[in-house]
Amino acid sequence: MSSRQGAGKKKKPLRKPPFPEIDLNWDGFTLSHLHWVGIKVTNVESKEGRWRAAMALLHEPYHAYLANTPFLLRIKWEMFGLYDIMLTSFEEEKEKIEVPLDHEKPRNELEKKWESIFYLTRESMAIEEALVVRSSLLKAIEERLIDNDGLQLLTEHYKNEYAEDYPFFPVVYNALDSVGCKVGNTASAGLILSVLGTHNPVVAFWDIILRMCKPDPHDPNKFLWMQSDKHTNFLANLSLKDARDTFSLVLNELDKDDSRYRSRLLLDLVAALKQEWCISAKKLDDFGKLVYGTPNTILYMEYNGFSHTFGKYKFSEEVRWGNFSIFFDAVRQQLITGIGLLCPFWSWNYTCCSRENKALLEKVWSCTSDSSCEDWKRMGCLAKDGVAH
Repeated sequence: MSSRQGAGKKKKPLRKPPFPEIDLNWDGFTLSHLHWVGIKVTNVESKEGRWRAAMALLHEPYHAYLANTPFLLRIKWEMFGLYDIMLTSFEEEKEKIEVPLDHEKPRNELEKKWESIFYLTRESMAIEEALVVRSSLLKAIEERLIDNDGLQLLTEHYKNEYAEDYPFFPVVYNALDSVGCKVGNTASAGLILSVLGTHNPVVAFWDIILRMCKPDPHDPNKFLWMQSDKHTNFLANLSLKDARDTFSLVLNELDKDDSRYRSRLLLDLVAALKQEWCISAKKLDDFGKLVYGTPNTILYMEYNGFSHTFGKYKFSEEVRWGNFSIFFDAVRQQLITGIGLLCPFWSWNYTCCSRENKALLEKVWSCTSDSSCEDWKRMGCLAKDGVAH
């Protein structure tokens, strides 16, 4: 899960079902495991509204691109495993589950799986965001959406904003920026792709950074470039693939027995997953093929500051109404935030998307109805009049 919010006064989070993990104040979001990008389109008739939407459209697709890296594919696999546990737990109604789910003190199999996903996501998010923020801001300069003063303003804004969730984000950004300023954005992107090909991207990132730079003795949050002009020029002229491969070779030299980064273990896992998903995708609809594959295509939706009702997506194939992957992710988001319970396909204009979805929601409610969370209520098709009870 990633988010982006433009410069301005920070607002209190606005989270509503069916997708409460998404703050409706954000200018955009990406759910990497579903190749799903959303852009806020409130007030697009105004100059500021159009600018914010344009900036989000530059930012979010970079996240979708990184979704195909081995580390994020590992997270995707774990997320599918969570869906399986959800289905088994609720279909069998074998135990009561308290919401919101607690990743810090897991009490059941569902929470243990969510704990694993939570910490895996945090392992890579600061590194991902550093590349995405830097790349999208440079693209905004190129497209004349911002000038150099705007670049400085937004860079500091993002550092402060992301530091609230990822305290080391500013120093990670500064380190990547130190590399990018010397060898260009292509080489720095190759660096990030190489570390996301390991099981320990944070460790790999700092190992590479500290081989090329050293902390500024006058400011430990900044870095000094230590490479010769010859090596700098070599890196600056590499293609993205060659840059990734070059940094991967450095990591291989630093970890010949694969004990530090566990790259080979991860790559073997991802190779097996891709083969398994390829077989599974042949039996699925077009959306299933997209989710289980590793495409460059993304799902796209527009939302406003009041709701994020599910709709048909603007991409090559339409999503089947009532799709199970969308359904399970909506339930996942509601379980981890304690805000629900609402089918993502419910609307005043439709009776229900499917009997199967409603039957499973009833079982979810049966297992979670004893929760003391005040935002956990029967909503939509589970309520007699569509209003929470």
